[in-house]
Amino acid sequence: MKHIKILTLVLLSTFNFQLSTTMAITLPSLIGDNMLLQQQTNVNLWGTATPGNTVSVYATWGEQVETTVGKDGKWLVTIPTPAASYTEHTLTFIETPTKRAYYNPDPVQVNHVLIGEVWFGSGQSNMEMPLMGFWQCPTEGANKEIATAGNYAGKIRYAIIDHIQATTPQENVSGGWYECNAFNAPRFGATAYFFAKLLQQTLDIPVGIINCSWGGSRVEGWLPREILNTYADVDLSDKAMKEIADKQLYMSPLIMHDGMLWPCHYYTVKGWLWYQGCSNVGHADTYTDRMETLVKYVRGLWNNDKMPFYFVEIAPYRHSDPQATWAAELRESQWALEDRVPYCKGVSTNDLVYEYELDNVHPAQKQPVGERLAYLALNHDYGFKTVYSDAPRYERHEAKDNHIDVYFTNCADGFSRWADYKGFEVIDEKGNSHPAIIEGIQDVPHALRFSAEGVDKPAAVRYCFRNFQIGNLANMRYLPIVPFRTDKK
Repeated sequence: MKHIKILTLVLLSTFNFQLSTTMAITLPSLIGDNMLLQQQTNVNLWGTATPGNTVSVYATWGEQVETTVGKDGKWLVTIPTPAASYTEHTLTFIETPTKRAYYNPDPVQVNHVLIGEVWFGSGQSNMEMPLMGFWQCPTEGANKEIATAGNYAGKIRYAIIDHIQATTPQENVSGGWYECNAFNAPRFGATAYFFAKLLQQTLDIPVGIINCSWGGSRVEGWLPREILNTYADVDLSDKAMKEIADKQLYMSPLIMHDGMLWPCHYYTVKGWLWYQGCSNVGHADTYTDRMETLVKYVRGLWNNDKMPFYFVEIAPYRHSDPQATWAAELRESQWALEDRVPYCKGVSTNDLVYEYELDNVHPAQKQPVGERLAYLALNHDYGFKTVYSDAPRYERHEAKDNHIDVYFTNCADGFSRWADYKGFEVIDEKGNSHPAIIEGIQDVPHALRFSAEGVDKPAAVRYCFRNFQIGNLANMRYLPIVPFRTDKK
């Protein structure tokens, strides 16, 4: 009897060891219940399993694909998706053993899957800012939006990526998909939520958001090591990274890319929404180049060189001196991106700040921001050409005697007002600022004439070209004029 017990223990020990060396299918957090997949394309699904085994994926819309697990335990498949609908689907993942016939792992199911349009939101705190707001920084209209969020159950899905810092690319993130209801909505990033809401209402199909943002992050935080190593002002040594992390972790280069962005890049999306820039104020000279690099880099990651990339202009804020121009120069660098990079557009926000928000870097009016982003997508990606989307911008100017005529794009029908213009100033030849006198020009609806009392020969016109200066001029669809200066060197 004693020998039988010993033999039994040996067999059990061996069996347990064999079980412990198997790897049943494991899915990343982005592939889970309530996920939303991009319609009418080949989407990626991935995970881990036992090396050498076969992973088969069955979708209730009728597709089946399979692959062999690599030696590193990783697998990835692409599966065709149908047209968007409100029908919920199930994905079933089955691992078929090749060596241990007795090993038959249970299927893994992902339920309540919707097919629609998926957009990726990233940046710093104004993209991260939830419907419930931050401490003493409310989101305007939040209570009503949260209360009525259940109206979009089965129509909007939202994935929230948690803050994860890393200095080597990670394979998984912390976070997952949420159904839209009053209990989950308080945590949804407001800007992207309002984008999704208008898109869903207009297209009448499900819309999904992946919000991968970190308050205070610089553009350098979202770039990979191989790019950052080419920047003379970025030090990725352990000592330098620790010094930054000890003071302001969110200002660190690299860590958002490796901890948050990289593990999301397998997920198939339609386009990018980007709200970032405040932490790069003071570095306008490098911002456009680095943003152009970021856009090209993420398009490479998603293997789509025409992937739409829509950014938000940083809003008016004190930045220690309201009359200084550091933030204005950063905004100027943001808009230069639109000129350089195709399929890249911006929305202006200089009219979406209240006077009392001088010291609030998180303005409350997030709904118009999200909706302006949606206008861009509707016009440029979904064929709604009757929806105006592109912000009016300074095009050129002509100096004549005691006035300057300024011509604008995207306002061929004229402007939103005939009087009481705010945010403009005329600069004389000595660099002094004067209140602008503004007139329309007969038969030229897209231009305005600027002069100033006592200035015989004005040198330049500026609009909202301060850290904190609120404007009120827009085109006929109330898309605001982008801040500008005619004297940029």
